[in-house]
Amino acid sequence: MIVLGGRTGRDGIRGATFSSMAMDASTGEVAGAAVRADVTVTFHAPKVGLAVAPGRFHAGAVHVAPIGLATAAHEHALVPATVLHEVPHKTHESTKYRAGSVLVVGGSPGLTGAPMLAALAAFRADAGYVAVAAPESTLPVLESRLLEAVKRPLPEDSSGRLLPRSADAVLEAAERADAVALGPGLGRGDGTRDLVRVLLERLEQPVVLDADGLWGLEPFERRAPTILTPHAGELASLLGATAAEVDAYRLDAVRRAASHFGCVALLKGADTLVASPREGVLVAGYGEPSLATAGTGDVLTGVIAAFLAKGLEPRLAAAAGAVAHGLASRLVATQVGLVASDLLPALQRALAGEGWHRSPLQD
Repeated sequence: MIVLGGRTGRDGIRGATFSSMAMDASTGEVAGAAVRADVTVTFHAPKVGLAVAPGRFHAGAVHVAPIGLATAAHEHALVPATVLHEVPHKTHESTKYRAGSVLVVGGSPGLTGAPMLAALAAFRADAGYVAVAAPESTLPVLESRLLEAVKRPLPEDSSGRLLPRSADAVLEAAERADAVALGPGLGRGDGTRDLVRVLLERLEQPVVLDADGLWGLEPFERRAPTILTPHAGELASLLGATAAEVDAYRLDAVRRAASHFGCVALLKGADTLVASPREGVLVAGYGEPSLATAGTGDVLTGVIAAFLAKGLEPRLAAAAGAVAHGLASRLVATQVGLVASDLLPALQRALAGEGWHRSPLQD
């Protein structure tokens, strides 16, 4: 691997310098000082470490130079945009329930935007039916801003947070759901944590667990699929580590999470990683820096829940959701000042095939 760094001379012309990089091309881990290249030329095939942070941030634009070697199997893999071919489309025989039914659970007072974004994202990811189960006091807000989704009121405490006794109402609302998104705007407290535990034990549907649903999470046992979608700080809390440690060893961290909880774990970032026990990590590296804004994680949760509801197995649903989410960020016209709701119409374009020619590596 050759990295090409730049320096600017007195005449303003950039000159080229060649250097070695103290970066592991298999993992993206950086040991000691490393250049931040403008261009990296990698031989034979793309390397996972060039798409995984922190190595991703040192690689610059990546170019592959073929050298005639046969294709070999690797433990980890970059996910191409064509993974979206695996997402079932509606047909003339579809009904709103056959097209995928999603239930979103969350939405404490002051946090109602999160389940709304997740619900709208599930619709834009082509789910046929979406319901939102939220504290009863928040329903006027949801009714005024969320037109297409069905709303289900849940018992709450005096502060508007959900309680373990809310579980029966959630289970009733989930009877027609094919997948459940649990956590957006849920709020944090002993009651909400206990509710999450009860629902994980009793729900028979696949669950995407995000945001406040991850707070204080302990290992659980379920027969139905589960996908955890933490960012680095949330994953650090789950593993008893620091966010800096997760950032430095992202592949290792997401694999530990998948093993520890016995389910699919998705670590968010420009290099979103998807791990499941005893399988290699999938790298969906399409995300733009503009995704670093509140609410984009809720959009991702809704997309993954829609793909689960359509019947994709959990590892594939998580990887496809991350690709669709990242491609949507690239299709938003103005990157500066992007807000999460800007991704919703862009999701439609991504699923229709726009932007699929772009490499998952920086380009």
